[in-house]
Amino acid sequence: MTQYEKLIQSIQKGIGSSLPHYMVEIVVPKITDALIADDKKGGSKLTKEELSRYYYLDKELRHDYEKIIELETQLTHITQMLSDMPKGRADNNKREEILDELTKRKQLYLDKVVVAEQEKNKILQYINGINDPLTRLIIQYRCIDLLSWTKVAHCVGGNNTSDSVRMMFSRHIQKK
Repeated sequence: MTQYEKLIQSIQKGIGSSLPHYMVEIVVPKITDALIADDKKGGSKLTKEELSRYYYLDKELRHDYEKIIELETQLTHITQMLSDMPKGRADNNKREEILDELTKRKQLYLDKVVVAEQEKNKILQYINGINDPLTRLIIQYRCIDLLSWTKVAHCVGGNNTSDSVRMMFSRHIQKK
């Protein structure tokens, strides 16, 4: 699998759904440039707030993606209505309004994808700098895979509970 394919797969996994091909062609070059810039900066210590930023960006991206799908559905519905009816200005204006809103939302969405990938890259660099493999796993599952504490404990195994992995995470963050 090429670096490009891995990046596309990462983007698609990060937003929880497949990204339309035309969006991928726009987003990937931006993300690639952003990742190269981040690599030059190097990893640093992150706070709990910085580690949770990716989680909230992911939630925001999911919400924005749903809104884009909703607008595309409205646009399709209006276009079908227009093809069955005589031409009218009001319907055409509504179509143009939806199209403008859709264009704006898609651009904002793409910008947020770039920011989310930058945040994810920062967290991955941070994780790679951690010596303890158990702590690395916990932070990976929680901050990158966005699992609940219960699922993190299950994935880590070793009779760990949700509270024990949460405390290991907290202790690591406080150690800095």
